[in-house]
Amino acid sequence: MMKKLWILFLFVMLSCKKEIIRPQDIPVNEYPYFSMNNLKRQESFRFKMKFGRELMKIGVSQKGWFYIRGNLAYIKGEIASIPFEVIAVGDREFLKEKGKWVEHQKGDEAEILYQVERVFGEALLDKKKKGFKFLDSSKKYFSYAFDPNLRYLDPTGELEFNAKVYLDYYSLLIKKIEAYSLDSNAYFIFNFTGFNNVHPKNLYAKFSRKYMLKIVKGEYNEIKNILSQRFKAVCNYFKINKKKSFIELRISPELSPDDIKTLIKNGKIYFLSLALKGPEKSHISLRNNISEDFYIIDTLSRKENIKSITVKFDELSRPIMNIKLKHSIKGTPYIGVMIDNELYHVERKENSTNLISINEFSSYGEALDIKANIKYYLKGELKFQKEVK
Repeated sequence: MMKKLWILFLFVMLSCKKEIIRPQDIPVNEYPYFSMNNLKRQESFRFKMKFGRELMKIGVSQKGWFYIRGNLAYIKGEIASIPFEVIAVGDREFLKEKGKWVEHQKGDEAEILYQVERVFGEALLDKKKKGFKFLDSSKKYFSYAFDPNLRYLDPTGELEFNAKVYLDYYSLLIKKIEAYSLDSNAYFIFNFTGFNNVHPKNLYAKFSRKYMLKIVKGEYNEIKNILSQRFKAVCNYFKINKKKSFIELRISPELSPDDIKTLIKNGKIYFLSLALKGPEKSHISLRNNISEDFYIIDTLSRKENIKSITVKFDELSRPIMNIKLKHSIKGTPYIGVMIDNELYHVERKENSTNLISINEFSSYGEALDIKANIKYYLKGELKFQKEVK
């Protein structure tokens, strides 16, 4: 009996073994470029960062979280033993002074992605993608060496540094960046944790953003109803008011102007049959790659055929939208997905299918916005005017 239970236990453990997925057509020495690009496509992460000069007894330590959508950050730390607390919303920064949040000009300390890109320096900009040297891999990390940009720690350029970046073995997300001068005087350490597990609810009302939208066409109450359903799907706080022919929108701080510009589109979706050759009037290019040319043969399906839409992260933590259809469709041989007159996705399908997976989104937030648009169609027409500071 015990032997059977032991065999069953081993079987379950082996069947639960994590599947390893690697990005197609990307060699291992170029993984850091994939990882940095994919970092920007996440929803959020937590971090700890410290840097300084030991001999001068100058150091900065800070920790917090970064909500990539909307460039929203919370930072708490010390500079030369003096504590500080900062909240960044887009291009604005608030410093806590005597218990109150006071707006200041935004500094580099609140530009979290910039901090990462800056230390990578020329390595990240290398057009041949040879800026990172592969060192080792284990069941935990891929590690790479690079020449860091730490001029703010070494203005004269007299120090030599050893720098490494560590990528998660399974997701390839950046887990740690560290750099030390050869004399151990200067240092830079950045740790990433808690990917896509930040929910800054306590900031929604206090640090909300304000936008003005112009009603070009449509009835206000109908537009308000659709916008309300969309905003409920992507954020936790919003207020909509009419100001003559304008809509005054106050909304959660993580929704940037680009998010709002997306969320006021109509939400039309078409599933197309595409070919590599056809009449010029039917020509169409991929949204983010105008060199990829296709020709529309036919419209296979519309929104009415959609059964469900889900947005998640795949095994490499890339945002992906899965659209399940009520009835299968077949391309000749390409199937394209056009959303608001832009070709978002093309895939080759030899057989009919009822599942379309789109992973070309620039960010997780964009995928959520598009999902809301498709689900709640807007009949009117709105024009983004400005963000009100």
